[in-house]
Amino acid sequence: MGRVVRVLMKVPAVRRVMSRLANVEAAIEKQQPLLDTLGHHWEEMIASQVRQHDQMQEAMTRFASQRARIASIGDAVHGQRTQIGALLEQAQAATPEVLRAQQAQIDALRAQLRELTAASEGHSAALAEVSQHLPPAQRANLEATLHGQQLQLGTLNSTVFAQQTQLAALNDLVRQMSTGAGNKSAAVIGAEGGNRNDQPEAPAFPPATTPDKSLEQELLELGGGKGTVYRFDDLLERQESPAPPLIFLHVPKAAGSTLNSLLMKSYKFRADSRGDSFFARYTPQELVDWASVPRSVDDRTRPVFFTGHINLDNVIFRSMPARYVAITLLRDPIERVISHYRFNSTQPSVFQDAIRDEGLSIVDYCRKFAGTVRNQYEVFAPDGGVDVALRRLAEEVSFFGLQSEFGQYVDALGRLLGLPVNPYKMLNMTTPDAAGVTQDQIAELQSLFADDIAFYNRAVEIYHERLARMPKLIAEHPWTRFYS
Repeated sequence: MGRVVRVLMKVPAVRRVMSRLANVEAAIEKQQPLLDTLGHHWEEMIASQVRQHDQMQEAMTRFASQRARIASIGDAVHGQRTQIGALLEQAQAATPEVLRAQQAQIDALRAQLRELTAASEGHSAALAEVSQHLPPAQRANLEATLHGQQLQLGTLNSTVFAQQTQLAALNDLVRQMSTGAGNKSAAVIGAEGGNRNDQPEAPAFPPATTPDKSLEQELLELGGGKGTVYRFDDLLERQESPAPPLIFLHVPKAAGSTLNSLLMKSYKFRADSRGDSFFARYTPQELVDWASVPRSVDDRTRPVFFTGHINLDNVIFRSMPARYVAITLLRDPIERVISHYRFNSTQPSVFQDAIRDEGLSIVDYCRKFAGTVRNQYEVFAPDGGVDVALRRLAEEVSFFGLQSEFGQYVDALGRLLGLPVNPYKMLNMTTPDAAGVTQDQIAELQSLFADDIAFYNRAVEIYHERLARMPKLIAEHPWTRFYS
């Protein structure tokens, strides 16, 4: 055999083949370290996929716990509604102490809701990071789960707000009973047979907030009270200073929930009032600090936006340490009150009970709950009339919009403030078939809300006049880089 091999090796072709084989073996030996490295990387990838799978399982476990907590709080809110219904039946015997205890329980629910919202945002971020490494089908399932959680939180928030509204109505009843028989209850604005100014006042939008001497002095010492509002003409000039804080006067049933949701995507912190007061929730030091302009584009807290069912006399406007922007949304008065009626006819509350049990039409509803359904112009002139409200709306609100032209307003507001373009979905909407309204009833409403209709019609003219003056802002706005 060896002799055969020696003979073959003398053949040139065989020698060339053997030489090539030797070269191939040498090349393989040189590539071996690279193959070993690739094998190591492959093992690391497998381990990474295992870790990501574990993270996903952990995130899903947290979401399951989240759902359980939401269900628990939902049960608690249902219990609160039941207690409030019983409290209404015993309104004659209600005391301030009972109402304060009820408010404390609702405050505790809102605190839990804030914790859940914060936790949900953290879980959303974690899931977003994990989902980038998942197949499209699994990613879609995770996104659907997350969206469902957000909807549940939004529903819970609306329910808690409804409980607060009911508690406010109970406070009104107790206040009316305590004033004696000499005062009329729940007067209707512009009621038939009398002038609006002849009717006793019933608080609807929060009253003007006047801080006590010590609070006002503390705010001044902390640097508050120095801010002035950006007027519409100021915004057209496109100031070069850092993005200012923003105050949103949330008129009920005028697309405010949708605008709040949209603003949360741009501003780095949202401060909510409790009723008409921010100071029940935050300290003066916190508010003055948050209301300052951003220290840099990397500021983690500022710019802040403040939001609530407040009016132009609220103390928050006198607490600003720097220039600020004030905005609001208005709605056709008849459409707004119809939306108010339909919403309360579908949500478990004292209002729904009255509508159902007493068969209240929309006109009856407005008369019975005049302290809740009020003219929106009173947001801008709590102690004045239509003319005062129009003047203050034009001078003390930077830029207002119309619910009927929401998309146009959002676009214009973005150009004025440099806000990034974000998608949105209309929230807190009630279907038209929730409660019927006749043309005769609408005619009565037009009489009841004649002042508000006059205010709204003139405000629409001002809004369109301002839109016509707006230039097409194309260059980058100097405030854009400060938003989240």
